[in-house]
Amino acid sequence: MPQDGIIIYASQERPSVHIAPADYHLLAAVTFLKALRQVGLPKRPAPPRSTESVPHAIKRGDGVEKLTRSKVYAEVERLVGGGYASTDGKNGFGKDSWGLVVEVGDSWFSAIGVHLPQSTGFEMQFLYGSIGWSVGAYLGYALGIASGGKPLSLSGASPQAKSDQNNTKRNRVMAIVGDGSFQVGAQELSTAIRYGAAGVMMVVNNGGYAIEDQLHDGPYNRIQNWRFADLVSLFSSAPTALNPAHAWSAVCHTGADLERVMERVHGDPDGLALIEVVIPTDDVTKELAEWGGKVGAYTKRVG
Repeated sequence: MPQDGIIIYASQERPSVHIAPADYHLLAAVTFLKALRQVGLPKRPAPPRSTESVPHAIKRGDGVEKLTRSKVYAEVERLVGGGYASTDGKNGFGKDSWGLVVEVGDSWFSAIGVHLPQSTGFEMQFLYGSIGWSVGAYLGYALGIASGGKPLSLSGASPQAKSDQNNTKRNRVMAIVGDGSFQVGAQELSTAIRYGAAGVMMVVNNGGYAIEDQLHDGPYNRIQNWRFADLVSLFSSAPTALNPAHAWSAVCHTGADLERVMERVHGDPDGLALIEVVIPTDDVTKELAEWGGKVGAYTKRVG
């Protein structure tokens, strides 16, 4: 945003540029941006990278301390980065190729601070901010891995789609989604279980819409809490050709809980795991608080 508070909106979908309070029609965004570049606007130095959401110094195996957001993402980094690798040299553990599907909200700001291998896929949907997007995106991503990019067979996953623990590489996917966002598209979990869409769906249970708290606090941001881990048994049925993979779930309240669950995830590439991680409601990144404060102030001004 310019220093004087003027907001410039250049649309890629229609030829118009909005510089409050005026609209300039029939002006393509690309034309506007080229002209803006020629003006020679002063460059601002890049802000220092925040280390608040890169929790390398967190102790493992505490067993007593309540789970925190930082600990959650430290274990995500450890899993995706190969920190749970087997040391016996007999398998390819630690060489998995992961894809992360990151939901709207504080997952944005937490996940971008995680150190990931170069081969890691990273999918987020920032432009439209569609709450619940990641649940369906996980389903598509996981089925794409299972089919090897080929059309999905309704007769079930082929044997070749199963992971071979003797291979040097396994393609895997993890979605990170808040509890409120998950409730918007929870039924996709049923479809994922039906088609054996193996992977990890991590539900961050902090008791409500943390992102909305930063925009406009109110009782409507507190949601009906679910027993999220129970949904796996609710949506599951006896294994069939359409449901070749097993699904399981776990609830984590402490760091030690999460470490044990991540160990199981690491050794179970063909399962679908729903992991519910319970953290305090106010445990959010400073980036979310800053962003929410600015967006909230703007919506009040133009609302």
